[in-house]
Amino acid sequence: MESVAEGIEAAKKIVFETFGVKCPECGANLYRPKAFNKKGEKIPGACMDCGYREPLKDAKRRTMSGQDLTISAYMNDAYKYLNSNSILSTFSVFDNKFDNYITRVPKERQALEYAKEIAKKMASGEKVHAILLGSSGSGKTHLATGIMYDYLKRKKYLNYYTDKNGDNKTRKLKVVFIDFPELMSQLQLGINNSDVRKRVDTSVEATKSCDLVIIDDLGAERDSDFTLSVIDTLLRSTENKNMIITTNLSGQDLPDKYGDRALSRMKMHGVGNSFSFNGITDHRG
Repeated sequence: MESVAEGIEAAKKIVFETFGVKCPECGANLYRPKAFNKKGEKIPGACMDCGYREPLKDAKRRTMSGQDLTISAYMNDAYKYLNSNSILSTFSVFDNKFDNYITRVPKERQALEYAKEIAKKMASGEKVHAILLGSSGSGKTHLATGIMYDYLKRKKYLNYYTDKNGDNKTRKLKVVFIDFPELMSQLQLGINNSDVRKRVDTSVEATKSCDLVIIDDLGAERDSDFTLSVIDTLLRSTENKNMIITTNLSGQDLPDKYGDRALSRMKMHGVGNSFSFNGITDHRG
């Protein structure tokens, strides 16, 4: 688990941005929210070191079109849902995108192209169960979150569907990220802590109604009947949803550890959608 200070710093990167203006009082960078206000304008900046606030008349403004402003609002809602309902060991996982995935060798370029194709499939309306297999540090989680961001962007953060009356409808996309070892750890903590248990139950329940579920680091947890029941619950929730699984297990190890029924659910929409990261060296340093 990351420290409170690390969590705050990671959250700051998600919500705020620098914009090339220094604080006139102490010389530190000014920060402003990445989101726009209701008029489609950038909000004045502030100094997080000394508390200086930029006057409104000095703020750099950039007005968005009505459509862009709407998409920005949908984006903010999607990220708020993601942050509120995910189970994470560190917020830094959300820094991972396609444009900061380093490709040094052909296999890494193949992995990036694979991930982009998975995002396109999902955005086109095809149900996809993608399984990313390989050793720790090979970039599986990085590309899983990259797929998530690209999918959301391509869909403009909306799900288009036809209701029972044949009418075309839209609703905001929902994505949940589950760090599986962290989920198991919090379930154990929740036995004696009702607040933790409520938080975990909310996240697991969210997987039943979301559009994409990422189950990260499957296989790193301890073996137990309890673990099998939890993964069975998650896989039943995602049978007919987009799903990304990252695991350090091989394709043969999965049924040995979780059983043929679990593997069948993982692969329900998985034909041609899996990728082995074997041969890619550690991306973490």
